[in-house]
Amino acid sequence: MRGLAKTVVSVTILFAVAACSGTPRETRTPSPADDGLNVADCLAQPESAATGGSWSEVACDDPVAIAEATAVESLPGGIAGAMAEPDCPAGTDYALRATDFRPVGRDVSWSFVCARNLKPPHPGDPGGGGGPDIVAGDCVHTTENLAAVKETRCDGKGKLKPTHKVTMVATAICPPGNDVSIKVGRAQFGQPLSQKVACAKAL
Repeated sequence: MRGLAKTVVSVTILFAVAACSGTPRETRTPSPADDGLNVADCLAQPESAATGGSWSEVACDDPVAIAEATAVESLPGGIAGAMAEPDCPAGTDYALRATDFRPVGRDVSWSFVCARNLKPPHPGDPGGGGGPDIVAGDCVHTTENLAAVKETRCDGKGKLKPTHKVTMVATAICPPGNDVSIKVGRAQFGQPLSQKVACAKAL
């Protein structure tokens, strides 16, 4: 049984103009940020995905807004926060680990931000080839002996051809009738039988 690496994008959400470095693009109009990021606020991607950078909160009518926050979850500090995994609603396209730095008082807090594209495509939908979670209806590409497993689009238009389709996500063991069992996320500490697995059939 192999593990499927689901990547949570590690970002810094810029809530306050005072915390930004450099000169923002003229087209970007930040939305009010004194209350942090909330559900229904909108986000813009980093200017260069290749070199990394920070997503930023913008007004939803800004031309650079591409996604809307669907859930915001505050994280505990220390190891618990570092080990936490997102619990996003269905249809989430991005799960972002956000850092909120407020110059006044030098307070720093962390949270998960779940977001969905304002317009299609929606990689977080079943079969869409992305999103923070593996769900029934998603497809994966596997190499021989499950040495590598990656989520991909079910319609075959992704970079990798789908080899298996997920029938369900179970706890610990897949029922008969499935061809592969793939670890999803991490088990709860000290509870190996809590490990979630994606059960999939060969295409």
